[in-house]
Amino acid sequence: MNLFAAFEAVAARQPDRLALQIKEDAGYRHLVYGEVARQVRALAAAMVRVGLRPGDRVALVSENRPEWIVAYFAVTAAGGTAVPLDVQLSDGEIATVLEHAGCRIGIACGKQAARLLALNRERALSHVVGLDAGASEGRLLAFRAVLQDAAGAHAVSLPTVTEDALASILYTSGTTGTPKGV
Repeated sequence: MNLFAAFEAVAARQPDRLALQIKEDAGYRHLVYGEVARQVRALAAAMVRVGLRPGDRVALVSENRPEWIVAYFAVTAAGGTAVPLDVQLSDGEIATVLEHAGCRIGIACGKQAARLLALNRERALSHVVGLDAGASEGRLLAFRAVLQDAAGAHAVSLPTVTEDALASILYTSGTTGTPKGV
């Protein structure tokens, strides 16, 4: 069973059980398993619609938050390989990893979405999903808009992902300081 299938099995058994929460200015925001699974499927379908194919790499540049988890599972549900990157990496380090990993899509929070689009001079990234973007525009897909497109999510068949499919490439700096993928 692959990662998303395992998560979806739990969500199907306990759709109303608390899955994620985060403290915000107005208090805690809670997400139950059923809602997280719905968001994962919607984002996975959106990435498949814009051309993500099984095995494609997806850069994930965001701080720790519920949307990061949704994005990670969406990448695996779409058959992609997640490439999580620290928001504190320099532009040069991010550009190096994007090229080395061969990322085709990016997912990013706040200013990081604009940063990915700016670093993407060669247009290797076909699209960037902005977790905080207000509206989709050009190669920027707004996460909120993706979640509202329920019909689009149901119109896309997600690929069959085998349990031995590569889920992540983690980049770490070695003794030379040059990021290395593992």
